[in-house]
Amino acid sequence: PLGRGNVGYGSNIGSNHTGRLPDQENAVGEGIFWGLSCIIKYPLDLTYSPYSIVAAGAALDPQRIAMPFSLILSSTSEVGKNEIIPGWLLQSSPYTIVRSETKFQQRRKAKRHSFYTGWKIIRPSVVNLCYMARQNLLMKHAGENDKTLPKKVSGIGRNSLTERSQLMGIKAYTDMIQRYALRGLLDQTKSLVVSGDGDSDVSVKVDAWLSREFFSFPGNEEIKRCIESGNDVLLNTSSRMSNASWPVLPWEKE
Repeated sequence: PLGRGNVGYGSNIGSNHTGRLPDQENAVGEGIFWGLSCIIKYPLDLTYSPYSIVAAGAALDPQRIAMPFSLILSSTSEVGKNEIIPGWLLQSSPYTIVRSETKFQQRRKAKRHSFYTGWKIIRPSVVNLCYMARQNLLMKHAGENDKTLPKKVSGIGRNSLTERSQLMGIKAYTDMIQRYALRGLLDQTKSLVVSGDGDSDVSVKVDAWLSREFFSFPGNEEIKRCIESGNDVLLNTSSRMSNASWPVLPWEKE
């Protein structure tokens, strides 16, 4: 619905009916990339998986997927099955996001729809989708002998999810949410300092802004209690909030 996608050569984006009535549809999410010769069967809903990639040759059965920035590819272990890697674009190809955002800004010529064609890729609504996807990934963990999680995680559709991909998705979404929050805190602090408020006033206003932006939505009472007690559930570690730091980008690793 919001465009910004790509259709690879030879993609078979399925029929809109089942041979009886034209009662099926494909709800394409923002920025979806259809790979070469992929096969898409209706009905399909990717509105909760913006900027995901369907790899070349993959065949998607009717399903609903809610994992943003994911890679969906043919499984190497099961014939006829697909594997999903949540947050793959965030973890393995952040350059694609930066390049796409610049490209969209430079090429957009819409006048009547400029209010949304100029949206940034990483924005509150997309961050919320990543937060929801991360919560779903954290809900279930693989057992000792369970190397795949086909139906134990909400939002992966009819795809298989390995334990490695699950942990990768949790890390990718956590890093993105933390980086977005820290950047917002930095921008808010700069604006308060520029406004000429004293240091004490800045501290009070930043605290108020943090409470309003990050701890006001439903379901976060437990998060607030954990933060107050020093248990940082947002990072899924035992570190305290005072030790929060910028996540290491892929190209910064030694």
